[in-house]
Amino acid sequence: MQAQVLPLEVDARWNLVQTSWGLGLGTRLVSFEIIPDQDAVDLYAPSRLRRAPITGVRDALSGYQDGRCAYCNTPFTDIGTSRVAVDHVLPFVLMSRGWHDGDLHQVWNLVLACNACNSAKRDRPPAAAWMPWLEQRGEHLIASHHPLRETLISQLGPNGGGRHHTLARRHTAATETIPPWTPPVSSVDR
Repeated sequence: MQAQVLPLEVDARWNLVQTSWGLGLGTRLVSFEIIPDQDAVDLYAPSRLRRAPITGVRDALSGYQDGRCAYCNTPFTDIGTSRVAVDHVLPFVLMSRGWHDGDLHQVWNLVLACNACNSAKRDRPPAAAWMPWLEQRGEHLIASHHPLRETLISQLGPNGGGRHHTLARRHTAATETIPPWTPPVSSVDR
C-alpha cells in the first residue's frame, strides 16, 4: 500500500513546502496528516485562517437535509459531485476579518448547497429569515439523540434558548460585517 501512495505523498509534501513558503511559516509550524486511503492523502497547514477540506461530510449532511439544497430545497441527483457544495452558512471569509465567535468549520455552520445557490451566495451570510431552518435542523438532531448531539450542544449551548441566542448573535455579527444574501426559498416556504 505504501508504494502505491508514495507518489501522492511526495507531491503532497512538496505542496506543503510550497504552501509554508507562501504563508511565511517556519518548518516547525507545518504539520501534515496522511490518511492511508487510496482516494485521499491530505496535508494541512495549521492555521485557523486557511480553509480545510470539508467535502468528506457531504453524505452525513445529506441525511440531515433529506438530500436537498439547504437554500432552495431542490433535490440533489448525485451527492458525490462538485455540483453539491459543502457551504459555510456564515462565510469562512469572516475568519480573516477578526471573527472570534466560534470556529466556522464546525458542523453547526455547514450545509449542503446546490451549485447555483453556492455560486449566488458567494461569501455572504444568508438573510435572517433563513436562519430558523439552521436552528431547527440543529434542534432536531439534538432531540433525536443523533451522534452529533453532544457536538452541537458543545458548539451552540446546553439549552434551546441559549442555542437560539448563540446563532442569532453570530448571524448579527456576520451581517454587520458582510451584507446578507437572500436565498431563493424562505424558511416559511418549506
